[in-house]
Amino acid sequence: LPGNESGIHLPKDENEKHLPEDGNLRNLPEDENGGHLPKDASEKYLMGVCLDTAYYLIYEKGETTALNRQFLSTVKTKAGRYVVYADICLIPENVRAKYNITFKKIPRDIARL
Repeated sequence: LPGNESGIHLPKDENEKHLPEDGNLRNLPEDENGGHLPKDASEKYLMGVCLDTAYYLIYEKGETTALNRQFLSTVKTKAGRYVVYADICLIPENVRAKYNITFKKIPRDIARL
């Protein structure tokens, strides 16, 4: 379960082994509503917690990132809801609903007009 030291544990999926294992969050000033989130250095991808919602950005420059089982196993923050930004999502909708996880796609593949 989210909030425990061991994270969320799901059966391994062989299709996820090609995805990056780690990421780096640097200098993200605002949440999606324009508000500032407090930084938390205890989790690599955690942007902060606001109104019982934990916000995560799984980002690596030049690499495809995923909301996957490996990431969920690293979640330590207790929150009523989780919003996770990544390039792709490999967690089924029913699992995301069970743990109150919202996936948001990083819009890095959208060209500027």
